Amino acid sequence: MKKKLSLNILLHNDKLMMGLSLVIAIVVWALVVNGPANVKTKTIRKDAAIDLTDTYAENNNIRVIETPDLAVEITVSGPRSVIDYLGGEDITVKAETYLIQTAGPAVLNISVSKTNKNADFEITGYTPSTVTVQCDYWDTVDLPVRMDISSVQVEDPDTQQLGEPMLDRTYFQNSMVKLEGPRATVSRITSIVARVEADKPIGTVQVYAARLVALDADGNEVDLKGCQMLNPSTGEPIQSETVNVTVPVYIHRTIDFTYNLLHVPPAIASNPNLVALSATSITLVGPKESVDSAAESLANLGDIDFDHLTPGDTLRVIPLNIPAGVTVLENISEVMVRLDIGGYVDKTLDMTLMTERDVVFQNRPADLSISVQQQVISNIRICGSAASIEAITEADLRAVVDAGANTGLGSVRYAVRIEVPAYDDVWVYYGEEGQSTYGIYVQVGRL
Repeated sequence: MKKKLSLNILLHNDKLMMGLSLVIAIVVWALVVNGPANVKTKTIRKDAAIDLTDTYAENNNIRVIETPDLAVEITVSGPRSVIDYLGGEDITVKAETYLIQTAGPAVLNISVSKTNKNADFEITGYTPSTVTVQCDYWDTVDLPVRMDISSVQVEDPDTQQLGEPMLDRTYFQNSMVKLEGPRATVSRITSIVARVEADKPIGTVQVYAARLVALDADGNEVDLKGCQMLNPSTGEPIQSETVNVTVPVYIHRTIDFTYNLLHVPPAIASNPNLVALSATSITLVGPKESVDSAAESLANLGDIDFDHLTPGDTLRVIPLNIPAGVTVLENISEVMVRLDIGGYVDKTLDMTLMTERDVVFQNRPADLSISVQQQVISNIRICGSAASIEAITEADLRAVVDAGANTGLGSVRYAVRIEVPAYDDVWVYYGEEGQSTYGIYVQVGRL
């Protein structure tokens, strides 16, 4: 016989009562959570995004250069379980940039939406609904980079001066830089200056971290806010606000010119105005080592040799070989040498040699016999005063040989100089260049 189910039995069934209690609890929780009393409202603060992608502004090189506070306060409402965990990432806030059409101020509408359209909350309001931004065309220009070392002084102005400063080429190729920024700013700038700020005089080369500043046409500093300098070769932004500038210290040294007078007749050598220089000295400027070396090589103008002068050679131009890195303060590159021999004349004579008695042998070795072969030295050019030149004959000429210069035997060629010992105002011209002698042949034997 089937047992009758009674309430009493149910109430005393522990397992059944536990299950029933759980179901009731879930139902009650659901009613509480989803009931009107559990809806929550809160405000979320988030900045509006400005995106110019695929807009008229982007296609026409217009950018937003100034913005106010872009924070937007958004009111949201929904279940407490959702609102408690809601953040800015769940909301999309944008400024509608399609309204930007030109430079100047632009009023942009603000739009707010749920990042996930299916999220269980509502956007009930937000403020502000618009934002005003400043726009301008974005320009890029190439500008020269100059150096300002006006604050740098040398320790000893009497012997030192500043050399040409050198700009670090890491970022600035050919002393140029690219500058990009709003047209209103970029159009005012004519140059970028690396400005050195020195606090004491210098005696040697010094490297400074120079501040980069922008100047307009009047030399006034321009604020570079909103602008960016770029490496002209790579296009990469230059992050540093300074650049290394090397300032050398040069010495300046004055040198007096000297020269060597050779084979000058005594009467002519006594003339105090025989040689006149277009410049008797110069001042060299440059690094000490270079200046010292240049001074040594430039001080002496070389030989003024009458063996290679004719009465018409009254002016000679001597170039100054100035080495790289050294400058001449007087800005001259040559020295003119003027000789006071314009009033002299010349003529040619032949000299016949018959025996060794016609030649003066100097430094003659004691163990050698020397005999002169008959010969003629032709076209000997004698220069001097008109009176002396007119009076001189072959008999006044003397051939002089340094017999110690050759130790060969047989027919030997010796170098011979021609002298005119009776006249102190004449000289022998041997040609423009080369050896200052004629040649004769003598027979040399052993005693």
